Amino acid sequence: MAQNLPGSGNATTGFGPGYVEIEDFPRVQFPITFAAWVRLEPFGQQPITQRFPIFSTGQGTATTYRGISFQLTRQEHGSYIEVQWGNGLCAGPNCIKTIRRFFNTILVNSDRMFHVAVVLHNTNQATIYVNGNFSFSTPSEQGNPAITNPAYPPLNETNYARIGAHQAGATDFFDGSIDEITVWNTARTHHQIREYMCKKVPPTANNLLAYYKLDELNATDTVVDSSPNNFFGVPAGTQLLTKEYSGAPIGDEADYNGPGALGVVHVNSLGDTVEVSNPSVEQVTTVHAYTVFSDPNHKNGIGADSSCMRDRYYGVFLAHGIRYLPGTIIYPHNSNYQIMDVSIRGNTPPDYFGVFTRGRNNFMNWQLETGPNLQGNEILDTVLICREFYPRLEAPKYDPDLPDTVFTCSFPLLLSAATLDVGTLSWDDSLNTMGRELSVLKPGNYTITASSLPCSIASISHTVTVLGETIEADTTFNICEGDSVVFLDTIFKDEGQFMVTRSSSFCDTIWEVNIEVSSQTIHRDTVVSLCPGETFEGGGNVFSEAGNYTFIEPDPDGCFFEYNLEIIGLSDSDIYIESESEKLCNGESLILSVRNHDGYPILWSTGETTQMIAIFSGGEYAVQVGGQCGFRHDTISILQGGCRPRLFIPNAFAPTGTGNNERFKVKGDGIQSYEISILDRWGNVIYHSTDLSEAWDGTYKGKMVPSAVYVYLIVVTGFESSEVIREQGTLYLLR
Repeated sequence: MAQNLPGSGNATTGFGPGYVEIEDFPRVQFPITFAAWVRLEPFGQQPITQRFPIFSTGQGTATTYRGISFQLTRQEHGSYIEVQWGNGLCAGPNCIKTIRRFFNTILVNSDRMFHVAVVLHNTNQATIYVNGNFSFSTPSEQGNPAITNPAYPPLNETNYARIGAHQAGATDFFDGSIDEITVWNTARTHHQIREYMCKKVPPTANNLLAYYKLDELNATDTVVDSSPNNFFGVPAGTQLLTKEYSGAPIGDEADYNGPGALGVVHVNSLGDTVEVSNPSVEQVTTVHAYTVFSDPNHKNGIGADSSCMRDRYYGVFLAHGIRYLPGTIIYPHNSNYQIMDVSIRGNTPPDYFGVFTRGRNNFMNWQLETGPNLQGNEILDTVLICREFYPRLEAPKYDPDLPDTVFTCSFPLLLSAATLDVGTLSWDDSLNTMGRELSVLKPGNYTITASSLPCSIASISHTVTVLGETIEADTTFNICEGDSVVFLDTIFKDEGQFMVTRSSSFCDTIWEVNIEVSSQTIHRDTVVSLCPGETFEGGGNVFSEAGNYTFIEPDPDGCFFEYNLEIIGLSDSDIYIESESEKLCNGESLILSVRNHDGYPILWSTGETTQMIAIFSGGEYAVQVGGQCGFRHDTISILQGGCRPRLFIPNAFAPTGTGNNERFKVKGDGIQSYEISILDRWGNVIYHSTDLSEAWDGTYKGKMVPSAVYVYLIVVTGFESSEVIREQGTLYLLR
């Protein structure tokens, strides 16, 4: 099965005699473009001439050359990138034409993936690219120059394509691994070759004929074509293919440097920036920077820091890389050796706290780098050939969500800190209490510590100071002349302002007491809410209507209280049960809905508490709804029965043997009797039945009738209704 793997994901290897067979592949002509990431096994002890097909089409008789083969050829004196096609008549130099160019042989021995692309403009012109760099145009020709377009099997035979093999020669299998094959039915430009070299190709890309990511999980899985054309392949041959992590530098988004640029600035769709530069380098070929929007294929070496990693990682590929000589890789201080500077800036905080790196996707361990240049929201590093960067975020600072100081007179006091998802919480009280909560019995300093935190962050502490509070309050008493009032064990009878202090173990409360003495009328405001039928009595009056009123009541001590009364009238909306019908047919359901419930609780006679309920039988249904002034009720009666029979008649069927829509069958309910006749266009009855469970299979007297339009006549009566229903219409029989 196909996998949506991060970066370059898997590559396929183990060719020979295993390969991938693709049936019904198009018979492609020129112009056409092939591209792929490949890794060749190093030379053996005895160099031989050998062809390594990457992708070929036109499979047929093994003794003739057909179609096009995109391949590498390794010889004793060098290696070639080439395309080859035959006239389909024989196998030999006079039956094929080859366009080829030499490429750096040491790429074979480097045991790393490199990118190859061939653009066939016509039968005499081709352009070859290695690692996205322009290599050759109109390369040398071999074989028969008179052969123009490739031959294919006859139209009555299936045309096949293969990955890792072609039909000519039992030893012609790819020796290494292959990844990210693309086939385009157009001549791609230099810019277009580079554009998708280090990023995944969108299926909607113009002129994309086939796209094989080769990310399948198992060697036996179907090989998926990620283009819209679905030219899927299957493993074939006498040996199973194998899967391995691909070493190709591929991301979901990528940028490369333009002509004359000394580096590249890649800004991904989330606003992160990857900048590659080296002012000391006078000439730079292709530099690619990319982003993978997912976790990497593995996190070996990351350990406990896994929870602190960014949800994406980045890569840089220097297409020119290093200088290769036969059997040797030249390292620092060589004139062709180039290390480029990399700067990675996140779109937003949190800050980075180091970075894990690996050479490429198939390196099995990440290595942590830290230091002054790897903190903050920017990573500064260097790269040689290819490197991937997986930033480690600084762990979020734990916030216990507690104040610095608490004033209280109420003990015990519960201090409750915020939850700590990873790590432990402890308090410095005499019991060394663990967890987020602490019960405080007296004022003092209480410290909570978060420890065992991820991402190499030390423990975090927060201290809460609990203090006894001095409270200021005030109160006012209205008394009649000659009267007195007692407050906090103090008697007040004279008008004025007085200060009273109450002390406790941890708190003091200072009260300002205002005494107002009057023989006049004392004014008071009162607000009352009344439901319909309720009353309020005051000053010898009975009030029941909403409005503003004034009444006076005498006080036994000689004062008068004048009340300003506001009555608020309360009422509830009238509820009712709404239904689309008051009749319910057998086998059907009906929705009842209560209206004007004003958001108050609902209780149906069925026990349900929602605004709408579904019922499946007739009867009386009641609802009760709360309100400001008590419960409101409504009922509804639903009659069951007396429904017409119903028919469900298809308008076409296709007895083609596929198992789908093979028969013409009428369905219905509430039906007591049923009769159907199907007539041809001359009015002949070719099918008749009185059994609703039967279906017409498109035959008459044991023979299939032809595709045509037929007429049906249907007569039914119902169980609940004496009405006779007649239906007439047409149906389409398709073969």
